Amino acid sequence: MSTLYATTSQTSTRWSDSFEPVYQAQRRLRGARSARGHRPDITRSLRLLIASAVDLGDARPHGMITWLAAVLGTSRQTIYDIGETWIAATWTQAGLSSVTESPSERRNRIARAALTMLVVGAMRLRGVELCLEQLLGERRSLGWLSGLVDEAGQRAGAVLEAAEWTGAGEMITARDELFYGDTAWLLTVDARSHAIVSGYVENGVDAETWAVSLALDQLRTGHRIVGLAEDAGAWFPASIGLAQAYLDAPCRLVVQKDVWHLLDKAWQSVRDAERIALRRLAAAEEKARPVRPGFLAIRDFDGWEAAHARADQSIQHADTVHTAVAILHEALELVDRRTGAVLDRDTAGWYLEQIVALLRNTDNDLAESLAGSLERQAHELLTFHDWLAMDLAAWRNAALVHFEDAALVDLFERSVARAWQRSRAVTNGRTQLRLSAQDAAAAVQGLCHNDPVARQLADDLFAALDGTVRTSSAAENVNSTLRAYIWGRRAFKNRRTAQNWLNLLMLWYNLHTFQRGKRAGRSPFDLAGVVVRGPDGRPTKDWLTALGYAQAA
Repeated sequence: MSTLYATTSQTSTRWSDSFEPVYQAQRRLRGARSARGHRPDITRSLRLLIASAVDLGDARPHGMITWLAAVLGTSRQTIYDIGETWIAATWTQAGLSSVTESPSERRNRIARAALTMLVVGAMRLRGVELCLEQLLGERRSLGWLSGLVDEAGQRAGAVLEAAEWTGAGEMITARDELFYGDTAWLLTVDARSHAIVSGYVENGVDAETWAVSLALDQLRTGHRIVGLAEDAGAWFPASIGLAQAYLDAPCRLVVQKDVWHLLDKAWQSVRDAERIALRRLAAAEEKARPVRPGFLAIRDFDGWEAAHARADQSIQHADTVHTAVAILHEALELVDRRTGAVLDRDTAGWYLEQIVALLRNTDNDLAESLAGSLERQAHELLTFHDWLAMDLAAWRNAALVHFEDAALVDLFERSVARAWQRSRAVTNGRTQLRLSAQDAAAAVQGLCHNDPVARQLADDLFAALDGTVRTSSAAENVNSTLRAYIWGRRAFKNRRTAQNWLNLLMLWYNLHTFQRGKRAGRSPFDLAGVVVRGPDGRPTKDWLTALGYAQAA
């Protein structure tokens, strides 16, 4: 074999006349345009030999393909390609082939199958390689699959960059980071539609990095971002000012601090205070030894009395912190659970002031720390009331036109708001309120009986309450979804390959259709009003078609 290879190699890069028809036939079958097809040193005899080796399948001696690739100075995938091409040509000439797809259709079919398994199925490369061979009879190497992912990722980035946001309205976006390995994945998500506005893979995260991301998002969406939902990250406040400096047009953004993160920290303070109280109470009890029922033997009465005084004080502090946090939970709600009234910013602000005062009067470090967090975030913690107030004012005007009685409008609003609050509580796991939720829903049904306008008003108020953004959960939900798909890759060669993979995930997620829930049957881009066009310039809702891998007719 090595002698034959040496004697048939040619120094010229041009095809001889006898080989040109053979090359043209291979080019028609494979649609290849890369330079690897011009291998004048691989003669017709060698190609027939390669085809016979590939055609052996499982009966082929182990290592034969690797040996052929090493001898001919090419890749294993090229050996498979040459063999399969000549096998297909032999069947076609014999009139036994029923394959009617063109080379481009075949490549698209394989690419669609591979990308679906890699992205949607979160499979690993070796698993996809095996599935392609077993299910489609196509042998594709790990290098070919990695190249496909990089190529598709670059295309996905271009598709996302060219997406048309002209149909989108004003957006409130949630932003959060996903740390994977030694990289930080910065994600910005529309809080209402859950459409991913942008995603960037960076070596780290700071105010300047988020500022660049925010500025690029405003340019991409045509300055449609009017609000931000975020946690208490130290870099977020400074990033807004830096982003405004990067943009020519003024960028006024209002911020909603995530109420869930604050409540989670507050309840952690309660648990810490209770743990301290229990520890001090146990220490006080250890200073006395029970002799018989009702009698204690105390060696150090002064120490025992002082320990119990400290324990009583800790218990009192824990009770105070618990009371403050319970009121804090009520202050950050949309609807008063007792009266069904929709809370306003002034009422919630008064609640916060009283809670801070209660905590400040408690001589306890945990209470002081929680009070400081509340004071720092108080202004941006209640922004959601301003957003809701605008929708609520328009709704109340429409309700007053229909009912023509302010008292009836107030009754209707409280009934619908109570039904919404109960249904949300049941959805969040408070199953003990199921009967109460059913009663509240029945009351709304009675008010809307034979009144389609009232039914529409109830639906509109439900939608307004549902659409009020209080947390950055939209970004965190996308983070948790993407984390499961990123896990299939385990590691990335560099930031470029990670960014390409993220581009693929974002394009698929934005164009995938929700299967259940209130968004069922629509994709995030559908809900956001974003249009994606394929290579032919026509709108498409298929992420693989948008990448240029159209499905055969």
